[in-house]
Amino acid sequence: MGNATPNNIRTGYLLTGVNLSNTATTPTAASGISNVRPIICSVNSTSLDINNNIIQGIQVSGTQTFFTAINNLGTIPTIININNNQVGTASTGAINFIAATSGGITLINNSMSTGTAIINISGNSMQGISCVSSGNFMAINNNGGGGSAIDISNNQLGTASGDLITYSAATANGICRFLLQVVLQLQVH
Repeated sequence: MGNATPNNIRTGYLLTGVNLSNTATTPTAASGISNVRPIICSVNSTSLDINNNIIQGIQVSGTQTFFTAINNLGTIPTIININNNQVGTASTGAINFIAATSGGITLINNSMSTGTAIINISGNSMQGISCVSSGNFMAINNNGGGGSAIDISNNQLGTASGDLITYSAATANGICRFLLQVVLQLQVH
């Protein structure tokens, strides 16, 4: 998703003179709620593989824009693999919010697995999120079913030369979570 040119995929109102354009040098802030989801699965299936993808070079000007780089919303009962993806690279960051946004940012989200699924979220790297300010920030969120086995390991959040996330203004309502693992188990007697 995207290419090596920063800000090559843009959302919001982008002006060059009086015309909308994707080559604007002075994008304007756009109001209204929007969602940017480069990779999304909302299909119920027996298994899911989201592996070896690169998401980079996205620019957003919305003031209420939510961003989820990799998002599983499908009910998956056997195995979920979200491995070896790059959300941003050393040369081109993942996303640049040019205006303050109240929307939340989640880099990897798995929210609909079943209690029997094997869940693997490993070997992913995340860097280059640039914001003025934002709502909640979450690097990895796994709040689906408990899973028969869960492996969330070897994920890289930023590097020595590239920050995971940078803010250019104060963020009053932002909560930073790097891993949220919610396991709900219900027993019926």
